[in-house]
Amino acid sequence: PKGQGISAIEFQAIATSVFNSSVIGGLQDNGGVIWKGAKQWSNLDSCCGDGGFGSMPSDVGEVTPPAWWITSNDYYCIGTSNYKCSGGSSGFTVLPEWSKDGGATWPRPQYPPSDQYDIGLQTGEFRSFYPPLLQVPYSRYTLFGTRRLFYDGDDGSLWTPMSPDLSTDTNTEILGGSDVITAIAAAPGHTNHVYVGYYSGKIFSTTGFCLDPSCWPLSFAASGPITSIAVDPLDENTVYATVGGFAP
Repeated sequence: PKGQGISAIEFQAIATSVFNSSVIGGLQDNGGVIWKGAKQWSNLDSCCGDGGFGSMPSDVGEVTPPAWWITSNDYYCIGTSNYKCSGGSSGFTVLPEWSKDGGATWPRPQYPPSDQYDIGLQTGEFRSFYPPLLQVPYSRYTLFGTRRLFYDGDDGSLWTPMSPDLSTDTNTEILGGSDVITAIAAAPGHTNHVYVGYYSGKIFSTTGFCLDPSCWPLSFAASGPITSIAVDPLDENTVYATVGGFAP
């Protein structure tokens, strides 16, 4: 992006793994990059439009080969080999893209007859421009947020909703005017204790996934968008959140 003559890039997120010495990152309007120990990062050439949240394996029992993920903003024509749609924002969606060869290739999702993954996410359901993606530490599952929370327990082929639409607030700054999930966190050592934060500032939590709102009580309501959540490693009921916006 332009920066008054300053050559700079903007990281949206980075991802690491205890099983790999590399670091991957998603860049605003500049795809994905990887660091392998040198002073300079390298482009992940076939990955991403606007690179967002990423994840790398965190459990030794992961599928082989393990998937690396970076969310990507793109115009996907679902079910076709042409991922660039026409017609303005009508074809726009944001999906996690995977690599199973150490970042060398990033096949586009949902192209029959091969590379069919992200099934369950290929809807017009509204989501953040950079929807959160979380590889739950020391587990085999990944979480992804739209207006609802989705779960994948294997290799990303099939995603299952694990929450209802928890907020009915309207937000004109979000495409479609809906409230959307902007942050996800899981309690260390209590992987079923999950918190989700919304653009409206609401934080909901659960200790048992289900599609009924009663499983997801409102934990807190802030004055601006929730940008990140962290759970105290010694107390699963103590949570820290960062909030975006401007004070009057």
